[in-house]
Amino acid sequence: MEKRPTILIVDDTPDNFRILGDILEDEGYDLRIATSGPQALANAQSFPPDLILLDILMPGMDGYEVCQQLKANPDLRIIPVIFISALGLAEQKIQAFREGAVDYITKPFQTDEVMARVRTHLQLSKLEELKHEIAERKRAEAEIRRFNEQLERRVIERTAQLEAANKELEAFAYSVSHDLRAPLRAIDGYAAILVEDYMKVLDAEGQHVCDVICTNARRMGQLIDDLLAFSRLGRAEMQWAPVDMESLARGVFEE
Repeated sequence: MEKRPTILIVDDTPDNFRILGDILEDEGYDLRIATSGPQALANAQSFPPDLILLDILMPGMDGYEVCQQLKANPDLRIIPVIFISALGLAEQKIQAFREGAVDYITKPFQTDEVMARVRTHLQLSKLEELKHEIAERKRAEAEIRRFNEQLERRVIERTAQLEAANKELEAFAYSVSHDLRAPLRAIDGYAAILVEDYMKVLDAEGQHVCDVICTNARRMGQLIDDLLAFSRLGRAEMQWAPVDMESLARGVFEE
């Protein structure tokens, strides 16, 4: 259910706010009454209304001063103020608009005039609120776009850094594996010669040493092959495959 607009009537004459009350209550507005300037300011601060009908001539703080303080308050300055007065002098109207009023109603009140002005400025106030919401939404959307652009730039920069690091790692892995392959091939070759030509003349310990050399040479060759394969991973297309983690863990533990 839509909230009914609230109107604050500020007037030190009971007859005036009774007349305005009769006019406005029939239209379904929620009404609040203040009989002095300080009371009006306190009321507006505690429960900001949608519109204020403000008498100019009041004892103590007059309507002009009340309007000045309303417009000086960031939380209340957007509330539309319509001045009411028994005097329709041009100077009064000019002063009213100078202080920030949106309209001016003279006494005695005419029901049609009061209702027309109240409806108009409530509608205009709603439009201003809508414009403000749209502006805030646009500002938020612009901020989100700016954040996304910054995030995208950071992702691109980070991706470039990772690609550069991967290329360096690939180059290093290739260089190391290539440099290790030649001396390992010599070790493996000489170990094979020992096994083939001298195995029979070696004692048990010598034969065991030859077996250890051959076995570890083969393992080292496998490690180099794996290192070369790893160096080419960055250029290969990624493929998903299931992995038996239990078997993998057991193999690592046994090695």
